[in-house]
Amino acid sequence: MSALLQALDLFKISKKADGMIRNLVKFEAQLWTCLQNPSMPIHNKQKELALRPLVLKRHISFGNDTARGADRLAQLMSIIETLKRQG
Repeated sequence: MSALLQALDLFKISKKADGMIRNLVKFEAQLWTCLQNPSMPIHNKQKELALRPLVLKRHISFGNDTARGADRLAQLMSIIETLKRQG
């Protein structure tokens, strides 16, 4: 796979594609971590679903006015998610 990625890196396709190829080459070893450690899940769907309410809230409320407000919201959502998981 490495040789294929490096060969692709020689071609200049587009700025976005070239950046993606460079990142794949740079982080190739990390792409195969799940194969070296079978206990590691291939996806992070559960974590993405946990973040979804926060992302929707941010979208609906047009973001936060201050960094402090963003920190407080993140803390509150973290507490709420922890309580949900604990039942």
